Amino acid sequence: MSDYPDFLNTATAVPACRGMDTNLFFPDHGQDPAEAKAICRGCPLLARCRRWALDQPAIALHGVWGGLSQAERVDMKRVQRRNWRGGPGEHHDRIAKMRADGATWAEVAAAIGSTTEAVKAYWKRQRRNRELARELVAA
Repeated sequence: MSDYPDFLNTATAVPACRGMDTNLFFPDHGQDPAEAKAICRGCPLLARCRRWALDQPAIALHGVWGGLSQAERVDMKRVQRRNWRGGPGEHHDRIAKMRADGATWAEVAAAIGSTTEAVKAYWKRQRRNRELARELVAA
């Protein structure tokens, strides 16, 4: 596992998680981390913690960090890798325009040479990533 982030030990900014029950941030499999995420949303170090967490190997960093669960970090990294390799990500603007013009998911998939499921999954991840990015900017 990666080193514990030094910025959480600074005296200038106190993380919202300090002094909280660590079990909230490291829930058992299947347990809802909503309470930990709510604490993170009010933290002055949210953006810094999230950037740190996304820089770590997702499979090695368990728990909620920067308001994101391990599964969410894995998903974000997967989308980033897919965008670098190509796939639906390279057609983002075309997908957006076709959908705005009323095209069905099947029509979009056929136009870019992908499957309907892959295009819909990509678009859902992009929506979630845009929401996370707005939270990061607001923090």
